[in-house]
Amino acid sequence: MLLSLTILVATLFLISPSSVFASTTLPVSSSGGRAFVPLAITSHTSTPFAGFGAAISKISQATSLKASWVEPTVSCALGTTNAQASFFTEIESSAEYVMTGTEGQCANPSGTTTTIYEAYFEFSNWCTTLCGLAYYVNSWAPAPGDHISATVTTSASNIKVTIEDVTKSKTFTQSCSTPPSGTSLSTACGGLLGTGAGNLYWGADTWYVCNPTCVTQPVANFGSASFGKDSTGVSGTNGAKIGSSTKTIATASTADTVYTMVALSSSSTTIASTSSLSKDGTSFSVTWKNAGP
Repeated sequence: MLLSLTILVATLFLISPSSVFASTTLPVSSSGGRAFVPLAITSHTSTPFAGFGAAISKISQATSLKASWVEPTVSCALGTTNAQASFFTEIESSAEYVMTGTEGQCANPSGTTTTIYEAYFEFSNWCTTLCGLAYYVNSWAPAPGDHISATVTTSASNIKVTIEDVTKSKTFTQSCSTPPSGTSLSTACGGLLGTGAGNLYWGADTWYVCNPTCVTQPVANFGSASFGKDSTGVSGTNGAKIGSSTKTIATASTADTVYTMVALSSSSTTIASTSSLSKDGTSFSVTWKNAGP
């Protein structure tokens, strides 16, 4: 089951340039000169996702997961107080996950659209008030049109995420074993994903807002999001290293799944659709259809 749907804790957006995104200020913690903002927890569902998934019989054999995409421009209709769209890659087992990506938020309550773009990551074993919080990268932010590269690497002793804005030559790397001040580990980073089956994901998803009841947010209009080296020129994307072999999406698994994002209120309403893979098995696009939710 896909674990990548992110849930915002209340209506909290800290790094926004406009008060339309901020109702409360969250504490900012830092580590190694980098600032992080814990915002979200993850819910177990697959419907708010469009992209590709690969089932792996032994997730511990997946030692590197690579993705790239072109950051889309997000927009939203008049009267929208908040909408999001997220672009990411994720590795998961039955109980744990690690993911990294970028997201765009927009609001247009009265005819003037406000947008922000952020890079983020999640380790499911990082805990503050809750476990599985998402952390925004405050040292830089992507912009529409930027080429983004994301990598998750695993070993017997640790897991690491790297998110890079290739266009701006900005890179952020975070090790699971060195969380920021005030964050504890619910499970050791070494062997976090276990030795059983798991999944790899590349694509786009959406968010919930909980205050305290969780409500699906509209999906920001992102047009079409292009993933893979055919669009970005980033070698090795989209794919993974499994055992000693470097795989594309098409060869990573014998059970690849194409996901279409549908509304939680009605599975007959398509929110975003996924194209077929390119001939080399690395690249695809996700196209916005409907804000939902």
